[in-house]
Amino acid sequence: MATKTFFDKDQKIWSGPPIDSIFHPDVSVGQIVLYMFGKNPNAIAQIFHPTGEQMLYSDLQERAIRIALNLQKLGLQQSDVIGICASNTPNTGPLALGALLAGIPFSPLDPTFCANEMKHIFGITKPKIMFCDGHIYEAMKQSLEEIELDCPIYTVCEHVEGIPSIEEFLVPHPREKFFQSPKLENGGDQLAIILCSSGTTGPVKGVGLSHKALIDATCLRSFPPHVILSFSTLYWGSGLVTLLLCALTGGTRVMTNQPFTPELFLEIIERHKVSFIIAGPSILAMTLYSEKIATADLTSIKIISVGGSAISDQIMKDFRKYLTNKAMLSISYGMTEICQTIAKGLGNNSGAVGMLAPNSKVKIIDKDENQLGVGEQGEICLRSKNKWPGYYNNPEATALIYKGGWIHSGDIGFFNEEGVLHIIDRKKDILKYQNYQVYPTEIEMVINKMSDVVEVCVCGLDDIVSRDLPAAAIVKKQKSSLTTEEVEKFVAERLANHMHLHGKAYFVDQLPKAPSSKVLRREVKQMLELMRSKN
Repeated sequence: MATKTFFDKDQKIWSGPPIDSIFHPDVSVGQIVLYMFGKNPNAIAQIFHPTGEQMLYSDLQERAIRIALNLQKLGLQQSDVIGICASNTPNTGPLALGALLAGIPFSPLDPTFCANEMKHIFGITKPKIMFCDGHIYEAMKQSLEEIELDCPIYTVCEHVEGIPSIEEFLVPHPREKFFQSPKLENGGDQLAIILCSSGTTGPVKGVGLSHKALIDATCLRSFPPHVILSFSTLYWGSGLVTLLLCALTGGTRVMTNQPFTPELFLEIIERHKVSFIIAGPSILAMTLYSEKIATADLTSIKIISVGGSAISDQIMKDFRKYLTNKAMLSISYGMTEICQTIAKGLGNNSGAVGMLAPNSKVKIIDKDENQLGVGEQGEICLRSKNKWPGYYNNPEATALIYKGGWIHSGDIGFFNEEGVLHIIDRKKDILKYQNYQVYPTEIEMVINKMSDVVEVCVCGLDDIVSRDLPAAAIVKKQKSSLTTEEVEKFVAERLANHMHLHGKAYFVDQLPKAPSSKVLRREVKQMLELMRSKN
């Protein structure tokens, strides 16, 4: 973990410690993966929890190479795109790694997406070949036809009779023993993957990630092999990081295609002795309120990395009580667009993320883009040493946030005297109540301190006089007797008047979320506006 943030007082730029890459700048992810395969042939590469099926690195290497060779046999070029809309199954990882071995970028999507979302994303990335779960084959076929995209579709699992499947790519190839990952035509800055943006503030965009950026983000010198768990599919940044961290460090990836429940989460940790976990705040919050956590064996855990959205101090504090063996529970801040963690720390203070990570740079700007100093709040702008490819086929959206090599995050924050980055809120989420600025995250942090609260989202309800009335949508523990009046009083006793819940508190069964697990605040607002109209 980074221990110091450097501040240039003249330029007003904060920097993490510089670290040189151990690889040539034009090497591909596939070339490094192939090298790592050879170092750990008998190590367990992945475990599929529902069946217990294990795959050694020698088997993973064989499958990935065969897929790469058969993709090349079809005539796919490095400028083409492969579409993947699949759950976590034994062949999903080899498919993604096979694409990287061939130097062909892929565009992953979660199989829970609806037809309109399929059409939107694949209408942007325009894959030349598609891989999907069998149960969504018909929906995928119709979606591609409606956007006039003529490409073959192969099933990854749940195969459909008469429909081609990934098994055709796993047949032995005469050249597999002599396979070498090809040189990148455009060097390390070449596109490797197109991930989706979070979709919390508007239509999802395709975020381009280069080979060089992926290597710098996941090839950690001091990172030992871990047994790593993430429920995420390849659509999520955490799912991709889990796959690459294991492949590039010789770790074991534990996966499942079962939906998350706290009980399943704890069962997987115990059975497979998971040592590294990548999780969103909601996973920790829901697990805390499972009766099983009191008796679960969590002694194998060494690191839990939390990211994606704000997490309350109380949840961090409560979860640490169940961790032993000096396990580290840390929070990370970054963006898919920057392809790296920008800051990380233990999150011991409200809003504090931590020191800057290696090779990251940050500046804080005001609304006129003047650069600010220590303790001054403004928009956080991010920079890494790698050039960002931008949003795929969307130069207009790219230009809005990528200016002079800096990515404008849309987050509001500041640095303290010690160089610790603090996040206040999303720029677009800030409310105005009677001309006062209201930060929803600050109210959420207070509400999260209530023991019966599992999750909360604060938004502003429209008001002709006050503009935004702060309101809270709350998921509470089952069988809880907590009342909305108690929540409103709890907030009123701890925050200034303009941050009180003038729009009231509401209990809901669940919060609407994007497939990235981030809460869709705009949908929460619509839901609460409807609930208000019925009262």
